[in-house]
Amino acid sequence: MVLLVPIGAAALLGRAAALPTQTGAGAAWRPAGPQAFLDRLALTPDRRHLVAGGAGLFVQRVGDPHWRRVGPFGADDPVLGLELPARGPYAVLAGAVDGLWGARQLDGPYERLPVQATDVHAVAVDFAQTDTVWASSDQGMWRTTDGGHRWELLSSGLADPASAWSLAWRGQSLFGSDGQAVYRWTGDRWARSSSQYGVVMLDPGPRGQLVASSMGDGVQVYDGGSWRRTQAGLTVHNHRSGPTGVHVVSVSFGAGGRAYAGTMEDGVDASLDGGRTWNQSWPQLAGDGVTWRVLPMGSHLVAATDHGLLDYRLPTAGGAGWWWWVGLAGGGGVVAVFAVWVSRSPIVAPDGRARRAMLRRRPRPRR
Repeated sequence: MVLLVPIGAAALLGRAAALPTQTGAGAAWRPAGPQAFLDRLALTPDRRHLVAGGAGLFVQRVGDPHWRRVGPFGADDPVLGLELPARGPYAVLAGAVDGLWGARQLDGPYERLPVQATDVHAVAVDFAQTDTVWASSDQGMWRTTDGGHRWELLSSGLADPASAWSLAWRGQSLFGSDGQAVYRWTGDRWARSSSQYGVVMLDPGPRGQLVASSMGDGVQVYDGGSWRRTQAGLTVHNHRSGPTGVHVVSVSFGAGGRAYAGTMEDGVDASLDGGRTWNQSWPQLAGDGVTWRVLPMGSHLVAATDHGLLDYRLPTAGGAGWWWWVGLAGGGGVVAVFAVWVSRSPIVAPDGRARRAMLRRRPRPRR
């Protein structure tokens, strides 16, 4: 009798470890859409279109399997930054190797804005004053206050303007990063807000938080008072030629406290507690290079990777038992829930006969 618990736990752990790719919904990650380098992925503010950028700029109407290519971008001039403003003169602002481009409609035409910038990795629109637009570049941070006609270089306070990268608004405050730190714009200069290095993405989080993802320095969250690390469960890599660290490039949030981290070397990590703890849920995606962004799309996840778009069908609310989400949360959670399950499962039936607590069998998932 005593041996039944560890044996059952081992079996359950083995089953749960495979659950993220075996949903019971008959699907795993599969190619979907453009199969080219893609490092940007976003929904339009009305959530009617999905836009992917990288070795080209591609648009899909949500629910339609077909994609169309727009703009002048390609492998020689890839999209590096993407902003889809909810208000203002532009529907799309795309940063590229050769500068910043804008279009008033998704399909274009696209015009190159007169800013002397190259390698534009981020664009941020001031939604209170939509004629004010910021762009990062390998010269530093640029700003226009007249809708893109005139630009000024505003990099005072940055430790390394040549590595200026991410930009994001949190309320009335603008944050940006270079290779050395994260900063907040004070009105006349960039003031250091965090010493997290290598930050390549600043994402909005739940409850007005700001989430900083770094190629080497993990994930930190800003709640308005201070920054705190939130990377328990993320893999730490020790490279001979580089610094030891956690390599995350973006974090996206879904319903019910779920979060998804795109990584450089570990595929996709998932969280069930709003990003406080993580589990390496889909490491097989590392075979597709960097997973730049994972976007929850209702019953699907869509991932932008070095080799194109991938799609994953989540189990339906009725088809996903507790075992799927526990499997996604990792082995530690499995053991805890298994212990609770065993404690509530009688070993002796009411008629006095011994019985074994058993999980209900589910159909063998298709790969």
